[in-house]
Amino acid sequence: MRVFVAIELAPVWQEKITKATYPLRQTLRGKWVEQHNLHLTLAFIGEVKDTDSQVIAQQLKIAIAPIRTFELVLGNIVTLPPKSPRLIAFSFKPSADFLRLQQAVINSLKKIKIPASSLKPHLTLVRLKSPLFKSTLPVMPALNIKFTVNQLSLMQSTLTPTGPVYKRLEALKLSSKVPQGPLRPNIAICIINPKNEVLLIKHREHIKEYWQFPQGGVKTGDSFEQTVKHELKEELGLLNIHILKLRERIYKYNWPKKLIRTGQDLEKKGYIGQEQSLAIVKVNEIRPKLTPDPREAAAVHWFPISRVMKALNPIRRPMGKLAMVELNKMITKGS
Repeated sequence: MRVFVAIELAPVWQEKITKATYPLRQTLRGKWVEQHNLHLTLAFIGEVKDTDSQVIAQQLKIAIAPIRTFELVLGNIVTLPPKSPRLIAFSFKPSADFLRLQQAVINSLKKIKIPASSLKPHLTLVRLKSPLFKSTLPVMPALNIKFTVNQLSLMQSTLTPTGPVYKRLEALKLSSKVPQGPLRPNIAICIINPKNEVLLIKHREHIKEYWQFPQGGVKTGDSFEQTVKHELKEELGLLNIHILKLRERIYKYNWPKKLIRTGQDLEKKGYIGQEQSLAIVKVNEIRPKLTPDPREAAAVHWFPISRVMKALNPIRRPMGKLAMVELNKMITKGS
């Protein structure tokens, strides 16, 4: 059977999308997805055995168990794949919740050695008979349609002469439980040098694991700018910095129960996780002098942007993706 992982849409949202794309339907020729079939494709898997589909469903259920219901916003019209596009689709506006869900799906499939399509998550609108030049794509503003994601679906796709027929194999509910307890205000700091390399550190407690951005808690009464300057001075000895951008409170996550502090770290006592902001910081030198605090940073290293995501600890990757989006925008604009 042919399967994929999707976020199904309620009929009211399918209707809104159909009405909003009516002008495109009048100008673009191709096989338009019928209104009742509109959905968000998270991962296309392809042909699998019936028994494999059961294993996939079980693995996905385990992977998304900690992820709570969240809101998702449709982004701009995109063409896929980038070269010789055959699909026109909606993208999604990046959010930490969605990136966390996407990463959970990818990791769960890797664990059972199930390959999935490398296409970005999307909402297919029309399949074209011949490749389309981007210059011929009509301009259409982002819809900014927001809807609640409360479950994933493992879907079967059966190809027929009149088009695909979809059948839900398994509905996988996201958690609706709201954790009890406060989140610690925290800021992750993405530092870039003139070679467009990013500085990552290995925390002393995680020396055998992955890398992470420098980060620190925001103390009561301190601004985000003050926190960034204080953390970089104390942890790395960095003084000459330029804060290019701040994005406040863009990612929330809970610590695993075994890591929730109960007394030994007074700054974290009573918190169940963190509410993170992001700072993009630039240094003028390719290799500025660093004096890492051994109590915080066991190692430091400058990574090319292309290697940052792989190096990051998995729990840090949703914030990492948000940072890379901001960083690439700045590089494109020549900041």
